[in-house]
Amino acid sequence: MAGHDRQVLAARGLVKQFAAVRALDGVDLDLHRGEIHGLVGQNGAGKSTLIRILSGALQPDEGRIVLRGRPVAFRSPAQALAAGIAVVHQELSLVRSLDAAENLFLDRPYPRRSRLGLVDWPRLYETAADVLRRLHPGIPLRVPVGRLSPAFQTLIAIGRALWADASVLILDEPTASLTDEEVQQLLGVLRRLRDEGKSILYVSHRLPEIVSLCDRITVLRDGRVVASRPAAALDGPEMVRLMTGRRVDQQFPPRRTALAGEPLLEVNGLRGRRVRGASFTLRRGEVLGVAGLMGSGRSELLRLLCGAVRPAAGQVRLGGRPVAPRSPGEALRLGIAMVPEERRAQALIPSLSVRENMALAHLDALAAGRWWLRSAPERREAAGMVERLHIRLQSLNQPITQLSGGNQQKVVFARYLLRPPRVLLLDEPTRGVDVGTKFELYQIIRRLADEGTGIMVASSELSELLGLSDRLLVLHDGELTAEVPNDGMTEESLSTLMFGRRPA
Repeated sequence: MAGHDRQVLAARGLVKQFAAVRALDGVDLDLHRGEIHGLVGQNGAGKSTLIRILSGALQPDEGRIVLRGRPVAFRSPAQALAAGIAVVHQELSLVRSLDAAENLFLDRPYPRRSRLGLVDWPRLYETAADVLRRLHPGIPLRVPVGRLSPAFQTLIAIGRALWADASVLILDEPTASLTDEEVQQLLGVLRRLRDEGKSILYVSHRLPEIVSLCDRITVLRDGRVVASRPAAALDGPEMVRLMTGRRVDQQFPPRRTALAGEPLLEVNGLRGRRVRGASFTLRRGEVLGVAGLMGSGRSELLRLLCGAVRPAAGQVRLGGRPVAPRSPGEALRLGIAMVPEERRAQALIPSLSVRENMALAHLDALAAGRWWLRSAPERREAAGMVERLHIRLQSLNQPITQLSGGNQQKVVFARYLLRPPRVLLLDEPTRGVDVGTKFELYQIIRRLADEGTGIMVASSELSELLGLSDRLLVLHDGELTAEVPNDGMTEESLSTLMFGRRPA
């Protein structure tokens, strides 16, 4: 482990108030040279506000920032970057139509041929290769980044920070969209950067990652630092206690002991681009888990059922009647709703408020005429959901983008608690949310099932599938290879099935 011989960045007594919400309340933080410092806390604990202040996107109401021993006051992220502080956000600021080399130069002038002023493309790609080779030798330089894996996209974003000569890297949920193998590759890159003397502030909800990667860990709760300790002095359960103020002994609500009800969704020979002839039954009040490796077809299976992808073949019956939704809107009218994997890109409209996003699935019921909605019932129902789900916000009219990731996900779930569908399809329902919010979402899922909704959950977290599901479907290379009860299933046996093998 590299020595922590010199403080690079420090926050002292940071305070930030948003209307009645005190987002930061006297926060202190130290980051040393050659250190990976973990920052954890529930959604709404103040992590994002702290990151935005350190990077110049926000200014504190009180307190100061010290960089290499000198007080600084950044007025913009550009000023912070010029001083050597770079942020890689969960939503990567890459231009998907440009290739890796072009993205690397987004904030810098392209190299030019001296006489004509034309772009010196050979030198641009040579420079990009030198920068990105430090991170991964296999990153394609001339392929649009939108066609690259999330892991390569994350490395390109880190490469931009290194090319800007940043000595402090702030990484916000960098592994949220990565496979387990890609996560390990990225963590290896970060360890090498630490050993080269870079200072890294690492923000993640994945507590095992934090414990295995970080040298020190700071825990935020309700805008305050409740602990800052060496990683060796903290384990997962202790972090959960510090983050939530309580010990979460029961991570998942109790599963059903009795059999679920009558068949609700019957699928026969369903085929898509990846899925090949899936046949199964979802029962009323059942939580049916969908397991599979990345690319196995688990997301496409849900998208076929909700009309987001048109099937090539197969039949679906809902309540005994044939259905063939041609869009998610038509599926919703039939009683099939879906919470997609990427909430910001697929489930939310950034330009709308919390209240408006919550009402999206129920516009017909709220309509008072052809061109307007009945605003009083809309506000009343939205306010009820905010209280019921403990959604942290300043106002129902607040832009949805100002909420934390966990609170945004609660807004998406609130749509389907207002008027529960007959079938609810969930794709990575707890991606990018903290442990406390996860437990709350698990309670919502189990409550909906107990009220009779049939639920399918596709997740890359095996513990989540085993903790929630009554039965499990396993997809391998597009084929439904196993349909098993959850009783007695372990992560090891489920993983074996996902690789297309039978447990010994």
